[in-house]
Amino acid sequence: MRPWIRDLVDTQNNHLCDKDRNRLDTNFIRLKNLIKLNFPIVIGIGALVGICLTGSVMVCNSATNKRHKYEQRIEELDRWHQENAEAIFFGQFYRENYPKKYREWQTGHWQHDIAFRDSLIRSHSLDRLKYLHEDK
Repeated sequence: MRPWIRDLVDTQNNHLCDKDRNRLDTNFIRLKNLIKLNFPIVIGIGALVGICLTGSVMVCNSATNKRHKYEQRIEELDRWHQENAEAIFFGQFYRENYPKKYREWQTGHWQHDIAFRDSLIRSHSLDRLKYLHEDK
């Protein structure tokens, strides 16, 4: 700053009138006003934090339950594979060495053939029984 400006600033005496002084005094927040203004804000932020914490706890619990069920299912599948290892190995062997028979078995045609054969046997046996009973 230039020296003559410093002298000008130092020579200035600024005083507030009583009206301005009262206005400034009333603008300063008192403890009562501070509590009135900040209490709802603190309650709102606390509620928001509580909701977020509750939601995160619920998500964590559901994730833990899903993980536990998933681990149980994996254990069951591992146990099933151990118990049926020979059958699985035989199925792979059968598929590699006898692909046509394996395809027939996989599509289930053999089941339909057995069901048809059984139904024929039943129908013939019932007819046979009726025939035998009618002669008497």
